[in-house]
Amino acid sequence: MERVFIHDDFLLETDAGRALYHGHAERMPIVDYHNHLSPRRWPRIFGPRM
Repeated sequence: MERVFIHDDFLLETDAGRALYHGHAERMPIVDYHNHLSPRRWPRIFGPRM
């Protein structure tokens, strides 16, 4: 079976890394903390999850 270059485990080299990523981090939102939003606006934009 040919493996594509970028796949579900791309850059995940260990069993622990794969378990942590697929078990937890994969479902988390990607948040760019380097932005120009006022901290007071975050709850309105992202809701109570943050």
